[in-house]
Amino acid sequence: MAEQDRFDRGEFIRFWERRDKASKGGLFLISYLAGMGILSIPIMYFEKHPVIAIAWFPVFFGYLILFPYTWMRIFAGKANKHFLRCPRCRRLNTDRNTNRMIIVATGRCGFCGEEVFTQSPETNNGV
Repeated sequence: MAEQDRFDRGEFIRFWERRDKASKGGLFLISYLAGMGILSIPIMYFEKHPVIAIAWFPVFFGYLILFPYTWMRIFAGKANKHFLRCPRCRRLNTDRNTNRMIIVATGRCGFCGEEVFTQSPETNNGV
């Protein structure tokens, strides 16, 4: 495996900490539900003004899909595919806290055992 396929231990840890914090945010849940509540206000006018319903449905369903997507793009950043898979076996590192913990603790993939960091954990004590 080439050296450029491996990644730095500190970068790997910072990447996953940032993604985990953004996806667990209570602020996301509160703002998402508040937005849905605000967008549900026009429902009472649907019987009197059916044109509102035609304009409202794309806005509401766009919000349901685009708000979480935008939230993750802003707060979690773009997914760095370099950190998502093992450089050798290409298995995902995204399973919650199993393979990632093994990688951080040992510097090796939990599936194939290949060293994935540019430096071993013993020599990279700064993180």
